[in-house]
Amino acid sequence: MKSSLLQSRNIQLSGGNIFEIDALTQRIIYMNDQSPQNDPDLYFEDGNVIFQAQNTNFRLHRSIIATRSSVFRDMFSFPQHSDASDRVDGCVVICLPDSAEDMQSFFLAIYDFSYFNPYPCPVNAETVASVLAISHKYDASALFNRAHEHLSHVLPCTLDEWLEINGTGSVTFSPNRVVHALLKIIIVTSTINAVWLLPTALYILCNHPLERILDHPYWNSGEISESLKRNILVGYKKQLVSILHRVRDLTTYAPTDRCISQRLCTASVRAWDRSHRGKPIGWFSPMSKKDSCDASYYDALCKECAANLKPSIQNAKEEMWNSLPLNFGLPAWEELKRLKEGFTLVENAKGESIVAP
Repeated sequence: MKSSLLQSRNIQLSGGNIFEIDALTQRIIYMNDQSPQNDPDLYFEDGNVIFQAQNTNFRLHRSIIATRSSVFRDMFSFPQHSDASDRVDGCVVICLPDSAEDMQSFFLAIYDFSYFNPYPCPVNAETVASVLAISHKYDASALFNRAHEHLSHVLPCTLDEWLEINGTGSVTFSPNRVVHALLKIIIVTSTINAVWLLPTALYILCNHPLERILDHPYWNSGEISESLKRNILVGYKKQLVSILHRVRDLTTYAPTDRCISQRLCTASVRAWDRSHRGKPIGWFSPMSKKDSCDASYYDALCKECAANLKPSIQNAKEEMWNSLPLNFGLPAWEELKRLKEGFTLVENAKGESIVAP
């Protein structure tokens, strides 16, 4: 990893800033008139190294960063360039090709223990994605494992775990940014090949209107591969068809022979059908612990009809769950669980991050 990251190269960032980076000497030439800004929470007066990401400077402490990241520890081991003209506030500047947002989340997770607590403490979905991506890239195993644990609980590999969570996991989504956060999680998990997290993330994503997904900047940013885009669109269609079939089964349900009041149960089904026509995708989730239509559908039926429906409800959940990864072009659940068991970053006796079973 050291040879792939520590190389001289020009990097053009999204803001148009261009840098020439020589990581062996840590000499960075800023090639734009726009001056970077200091992060208000991560620019310490006693810091001895400055990381620059996009247009943001982070003045931090080598010893603290080196303790968490083997990549940065190796980077610090190279001889330092002594030319004072290349320093800012007396510190060597290391320019990173990562977004300021991602690096801010990563550094805050290191410095502020309350910012990124372990599971089951609540954490923001976008923060988890940022920490997962950066900690994987720079071999910060403790933070990687923490981020992975958060996502593993909210995006599990078994139906029982999914039903147990039922939207109450530690990962929270900011209002009006759910699609944004999900796409970011999908990009990161596919990039680091943590494919066992993808089926449920894609399922949640595809409960949102398709135009909201296609119009999002991430969709055309180049960060989502064409093959993954295709799998998302194919899976979206399959998921929609499955949901529509389930809705059809509910709207055409005929009361059981043991029905206490066939007239009332039939009327309840028809009333439910009329009240939900025209609703956008996402209002009905066949894999929820209690379907979103419970109060207005099942609870309105007599106890005999409600009991008669239970087996078909469970069968529908199991069928949809089992087909979920296959719908998106992913391996079956058993293979995904096997891959998950062999993908944990730990530190060996030398302090190096490795993948261990």
